[in-house]
Amino acid sequence: MSAGSGLTHSEYNNSDEEDVKFLQIWVFPKEHDIPPRYGQKRFDHADRQNRFQLLVAPDVSDETIWINQDAWFSMADIEAGKQARYQKHLRENGVYFFVIEGKVRIDGHTIDRRDGLGLTQDASHEIQGEQEARVLAIEVPMSRR
Repeated sequence: MSAGSGLTHSEYNNSDEEDVKFLQIWVFPKEHDIPPRYGQKRFDHADRQNRFQLLVAPDVSDETIWINQDAWFSMADIEAGKQARYQKHLRENGVYFFVIEGKVRIDGHTIDRRDGLGLTQDASHEIQGEQEARVLAIEVPMSRR
């Protein structure tokens, strides 16, 4: 979703019986005062088995959801004992890894479920599955552009 020139939005759990856990992510836009927009797409989980699957990108494509920023969102499902490599798209960007489920080791740091780790230095990172895990990589500019 892009607020663009402005909109009001709220998230809520539509179920009275099941819990829900949201992860809300805010990214500063690259261009301001554009029309608001919303996108939704289904992705094949098999395409992220022990590798990062690109979900959101600044390039207009049928393969991803478009974002108004030099930012990329990718997800990997990593098996215990396996690894996946994340390669940054822009060297000056930072990447924030968020563990949705499981436990991983990234650059010497063990990260558990619902924890995150932000890295800015290296162009690529090896993510080792300590347990079966789902990891979201959020690559964003480190300064407003």
